[in-house]
Amino acid sequence: MGVYDTQTLRKYCENHKGDILDVGYLLSTSFRMVKPGSFRKYVSRLVEEGILFPLDKGIYTIGEIPEKKINDVLYEHYTPMGMGVGRGKTLLWKFGLVIQKISMTNSLRIKKL
Repeated sequence: MGVYDTQTLRKYCENHKGDILDVGYLLSTSFRMVKPGSFRKYVSRLVEEGILFPLDKGIYTIGEIPEKKINDVLYEHYTPMGMGVGRGKTLLWKFGLVIQKISMTNSLRIKKL
């Protein structure tokens, strides 16, 4: 069954290239039947294969994302899911009220599951 789960995760990554893989979120939604330890091993294998790239603990990019676009990808990934919300100057930038782009990784408040 381990090979099947690794292949399933690989297929998920193929379908979500250029997005974020959040281990905690996927374990509580799409991969509920997989043991957390096993899932982390599958993720580690995909990191070794160059499919996933670590951003932070339990958060990876699916495929290589240019440094300049990471903030936008994080914002687009977390805000529609209701897991984060822009605040302060980031929110003003998103609506075009300020010109200088703000680092969204520091301005995005993410609630834990």
